[in-house]
Amino acid sequence: MLTVGSLCTGIGGLELALRQVLTTELLWVSETDPSASQVLEHRFGVPNLGDLTEISKPPKVDIVMAGFPCQPVSYAGERKGIDDKRWLIEDVCRVASEAQARFLILENVRGLLTANNGEALARVCAEMAYNGFGRWEWDTLRASRVGTPHRRDRWFCIATNSKGSNGRWSQHEAVVETIRQATELRERNSKDASIADTAGWGLQGVRARNRLEESEGDTATFSSFGPYEPAIRRWEAITGVMPPHPVCDRGVEPAFVEWIMGFDKGWVTDLGLSMTAELKTLGNAVVPLQGAVALGVLLQRLLEI
Repeated sequence: MLTVGSLCTGIGGLELALRQVLTTELLWVSETDPSASQVLEHRFGVPNLGDLTEISKPPKVDIVMAGFPCQPVSYAGERKGIDDKRWLIEDVCRVASEAQARFLILENVRGLLTANNGEALARVCAEMAYNGFGRWEWDTLRASRVGTPHRRDRWFCIATNSKGSNGRWSQHEAVVETIRQATELRERNSKDASIADTAGWGLQGVRARNRLEESEGDTATFSSFGPYEPAIRRWEAITGVMPPHPVCDRGVEPAFVEWIMGFDKGWVTDLGLSMTAELKTLGNAVVPLQGAVALGVLLQRLLEI
């Protein structure tokens, strides 16, 4: 089993994604938002190290992961990028190195690729290399490619740390286990290649497609989504969960956002948070299925050495 430490954790979407790909144990998180921290305490119950810029001597783990702040590079903001005080990649990579992690997993918005005319992405690569994470694979994936009814384009990266005894990190027991699991995943996916979706759904996509075909003749459920009806029903078939009502008298229904993000019912909305806090934490989250597909593909690429 691989141990994990998480930075900029949010409500744990990236951690849930990794659990669909590898056998992991989350040992600690780092989150400062009170509402997100409440979700993490309730759902994971592990130590919260707080502000990552103040972390020193973090507990050792095999993997450090971080959905580091997207506001500096998002098209929805001012795009100050590396000049934004929320640009935390230096601290993310430092903490990962200090935790002696063998793997570093990063997530951000697609805008990272073009922020500061490419310098933001270059800084990410430079910080990974400076902290010993010298080999990486990255790519982008839209959530809609795994069946969600929204686009949500995201950048994912997995890097490996070559530090260790004579550089023989691949003989570390945890990494050997990772290679074994990734190989099994690749073999399972290859058996279903003829019917799996081209987005790389693998077995998840096969099961989802089967459920979709089984439900195509079912018109008993309410229909109130207009032109978005096909996309909503596709996600309903994939998740196996009927969509909640999308709106309430105060606006968008948080339970509906929770559903389209692919979280279990009540993951956020059963904890007594305000409606504003529920929408904020969900809006900043990672779609677990999207993350799982991306991480599975990147691990296969990275470990084919």
